[in-house]
Amino acid sequence: GQDQQTTSLNVDIGFTTEIPRLSEYEEIENDANTIRCYTDGSKMNEQVGAGVYIVDNDTPPREESFHLGNNSTVFQAETFALGTAAKILRESGTKTRKIIINCDSQATIMSRIQ
Repeated sequence: GQDQQTTSLNVDIGFTTEIPRLSEYEEIENDANTIRCYTDGSKMNEQVGAGVYIVDNDTPPREESFHLGNNSTVFQAETFALGTAAKILRESGTKTRKIIINCDSQATIMSRIQ
């Protein structure tokens, strides 16, 4: 298939991944101590890009966008965005914080939690 680019994400084991129920999600998201992260990948006119937006009440929002050329797939862009968000959050010293990562790609989410 088209997805020939190898992607990997090495993260310390000191975390858990959960997909909460909607009622739990709303409670966690409204907690002032929760870091909220949004990721996305897209393709338009053969151009592929990825973006990350991180909201932490302790700091100004962080926004990153990446041009991935025209040979990548949307799935690769989505996984790149999610991996980049994880790297940024890991490097920011967020080990003891709750983090919600909002990703609209079920395939990407499932590839990361299995």
